[in-house]
Amino acid sequence: DVSVLRGPVARWDVGALWSTNHSEASDVGSHRVAIFPNGGGVVEEMRDSVAAPCYYGSVVTNPDAVGVTPTFDLAGRMIGPTYPTFSYGLTTRLGLGRISLSLLGEGQGGSWLPFVTAWESVREKTWPGCYDVQDALAAGDTTGLTAGQRAACDPRYASLASWTFPAGFFRLRYASLTVRLPERWLPGVHRAWLGLTARNLVLLTNYPGLDPEAITGGSTEGTFGNGFRSESFELPHPRSVELTLKLDL
Repeated sequence: DVSVLRGPVARWDVGALWSTNHSEASDVGSHRVAIFPNGGGVVEEMRDSVAAPCYYGSVVTNPDAVGVTPTFDLAGRMIGPTYPTFSYGLTTRLGLGRISLSLLGEGQGGSWLPFVTAWESVREKTWPGCYDVQDALAAGDTTGLTAGQRAACDPRYASLASWTFPAGFFRLRYASLTVRLPERWLPGVHRAWLGLTARNLVLLTNYPGLDPEAITGGSTEGTFGNGFRSESFELPHPRSVELTLKLDL
C-alpha cells in the first residue's frame, strides 16, 4: 500500500496485489489423472510437462472450411490450463473532509472454462446463439455454414471443446461511499454516518458465459458427480446495493 496524499483535510491511499500460480506435471507416466472422460469431447487431465491440470478436447481441425462436415482432433488437443495462472487486486481509499470513498477491484487470467450451459442447450436446440445455424440445418442448407459453426451449433457434432473459452476477468468487487453527517442534523446523536455500498457492479471479460466465477466442480462433488470444473447452469454473482445509517449515541 502507498499513501499518495496526506493532509489535514484530504487523504488518498492506493494498494495493489499480484500473485502467480505456475505448475507442471513432471512424471505422470501411464497413470494419467482424467476427470469427466468422454464428457462432450473435453477432459480435465494431468499430462507431463504442462500445467496441472489442463483441459484437452476434440478440437475442430477445419473450422473455416465452408459447406463441409467438421473434423476433430480425436487425440485430444490441449485447450488450456484449468486454474488461473495469475491474479491481482487493486484498492484505493480517498478521504476528503467528511466524505470517504473506497474501491476494490480483483481479476485473474490464464485459465479456461467450459461453457456447459450453452453446450447442453445446443444439444436440446434451445441456445439462442445457434438458432440461425440450426434453422439452416433444418432447411437442409449447409452451403453457407463453416465447419466451426457446425462444431458449435449442430447437435450431431457439437463438441464441448468449441464451447471452452479463456476465463480471465476483472471485477469491481466493492465500492463504498461514506459521509459523516453534520452533528446539528441529528440533535442528541454524538456522530452519524450515511453509507452506500455496492458489490459486483462491473465485470469486464471476454468469456461469453454469465460469469467466469460461477464455477461448478473442482472437487469430488462437482458437475455430474465428479470434479470437472465448468460453468454449468450456475447463477452469476449478484449485484447488490446497500444503504446504511450508523448512529453513535
